[in-house]
Amino acid sequence: MDKALFRSNDICGGYGHHDGLRGIVTDELHMRSGIGLAYALKAYDLNTGENVYQNSEWYSDLCGWIDNMKSNDGSYFEYQTDTDKQKYGKGSAGQYLPILWILGTLLK
Repeated sequence: MDKALFRSNDICGGYGHHDGLRGIVTDELHMRSGIGLAYALKAYDLNTGENVYQNSEWYSDLCGWIDNMKSNDGSYFEYQTDTDKQKYGKGSAGQYLPILWILGTLLK
């Protein structure tokens, strides 16, 4: 997966997004991209009865990045910038994705 289209080159496990004006953006790493990808990988494994992805370093890095988006007060940030490594977007709609991720309510 060294040439993944949306993957950050600088932050392990982080994934960018497609912006209507800028095209593919890999310097803003979003929870919606990371969690969406993690759920897709997990869904594949669960539906095929295999652990192709969940046992991979790639999946582990992705889940690690998601978990590292948690702030000191227990809430989550929505995105992280590649340029300054700062996390932004507390209190945004992106808060719901980590909650669903933690509770495991989308895939069981």
